[in-house]
Amino acid sequence: MQHRTLMLRAIGGLAAVSMLMPAVSAQALDVPESVPTPLVSYSFEDDISTGVIANGGSAGAALNGRLENPALAAQGSSAATGKTLKLPGGAKNSGGDHPLVWIPNGVFRQAQGLTVSAWVKWDGSNAKDNPVAWYLGGDKLAKNTSGTFFNPSDGGKMTVTTDNGLTGSASATQSKAQTAEALPSNTWKYVTATQTDSELTVYVNGEKVSSAAAKVDFTNLHNDASTFSGVIGNGTWPKWTAYYGGEIDDFAIWNSALDSDQVKEVFDGYTVDQAVPKTVAPVQATVDQGFEPELPATVDVTYSDGSKKSLDVTWDSYDWKNAPSGDVTVHGAIQGIELKATATVTVVKRKIVSINPVNIKIDEGQSPALPYKVKVVYGSGADHMTPVTWPDMDWPNKKPGTYMVDGLLDGSDTKVPATVTISAVRDVKPVVVSKAEKAAGSDRGSLYVDGKPFNFVGVQFFGEWQTFGDGHDPNNIKHDQDHPVLEQDWLENGFEKVAAAGFKTIQIETAWNQIEPEAPGQYDWHRV
Repeated sequence: MQHRTLMLRAIGGLAAVSMLMPAVSAQALDVPESVPTPLVSYSFEDDISTGVIANGGSAGAALNGRLENPALAAQGSSAATGKTLKLPGGAKNSGGDHPLVWIPNGVFRQAQGLTVSAWVKWDGSNAKDNPVAWYLGGDKLAKNTSGTFFNPSDGGKMTVTTDNGLTGSASATQSKAQTAEALPSNTWKYVTATQTDSELTVYVNGEKVSSAAAKVDFTNLHNDASTFSGVIGNGTWPKWTAYYGGEIDDFAIWNSALDSDQVKEVFDGYTVDQAVPKTVAPVQATVDQGFEPELPATVDVTYSDGSKKSLDVTWDSYDWKNAPSGDVTVHGAIQGIELKATATVTVVKRKIVSINPVNIKIDEGQSPALPYKVKVVYGSGADHMTPVTWPDMDWPNKKPGTYMVDGLLDGSDTKVPATVTISAVRDVKPVVVSKAEKAAGSDRGSLYVDGKPFNFVGVQFFGEWQTFGDGHDPNNIKHDQDHPVLEQDWLENGFEKVAAAGFKTIQIETAWNQIEPEAPGQYDWHRV
């Protein structure tokens, strides 16, 4: 077991029973003034076959735990940590005998708050049945859920729940402090829950992980007639919740709510055997000569306990533009650890497989927006947007027709062919949005362009209107994909009519492939 080694200054009496002393000598150790001695402290160093769990807390033997069915429980052992309590677990509503530790009545007798902490190593069993590791409450309270209880998994989330112990829909509340995931299984975690009269807070390994508003009057959680004030291993409703399976150690209860500094100080009283990074997953990459490889921003690191983490990596600089063909090894610094990351990059001799063709259509008198980069597929199979240089040509004075022009790919004598088609300009009369009309009680309306209706939902000016027109109705504007049917003033003209019709919003949409020529990312804005 590698979860922690208890220091001699064990805080809060969590090691109230010294590992070197007989089980009957349950004595609390000195604690810092900032941390009160816990009311209950079960170290589980005792011989559990007696059924008695000695209390090293301030309440002494009056709150000794009673282990029910001790023969079904076991004790773990470690040279570093001493003994732990091992519980077999069990499904909900499973019946039969189960080992449970019962805490005598009295925990809430003079409580001003509550803190419960324990080392927990849940085995992950019965996760879907909401296993309960411990419950603090009683059997003579307003409800059998009155108090606080801890589920390593409740619907896949680690959860501590507080029930204020009241009845009636107006006053009864149940609050949950949860994490996004269940408690990790088969891993030692130090879990602490604190409850003030207004807030429930949960910590793992001394760090706050969740909180919730939870109003509690602790006088409602004590009744002299109760036969217990807590149980370890389940709640008192086994029909609905599973029995806790796994190990538990140094279980402690305070009848006050420790603050975050005190919780951290208790945890810091243990020296935790931290898992250390052991190996880093190697990185493989392939790149064409002259280009920089895309190395990952994180690498997977495996630790001594078998766990894995993805950590940020900063790769060493390298002159990739002049890298020779073959394998190149580079290293990277990993955030927070001394191990280095290693990447083997296979540099493929530069070979062009294909170049994306360039095809552009313009009107007479215009200049084509030839792309400054084209997509080139290289020998590795990867494609790169590569710069290209085009020759100067007197495009505005070119006659209608089709022209072939060759550019040069950056850093080579490779030609990049482009086809430019110039169309004659038609004499198009200005088109006027003569009216915008809104249907009563609807977001639908119509534009009238030169007296012809153009239907739309809301008021939406689409690029298709100018490029294609609306050909669904023979009375509407006809299709004409090669030339626009509306002049520049249609937008301004339309805005005025639309506002007069009572619309408040205008949405203008232009599909990317209506203004993007052949090269991705190069936009021909004159088409808008």
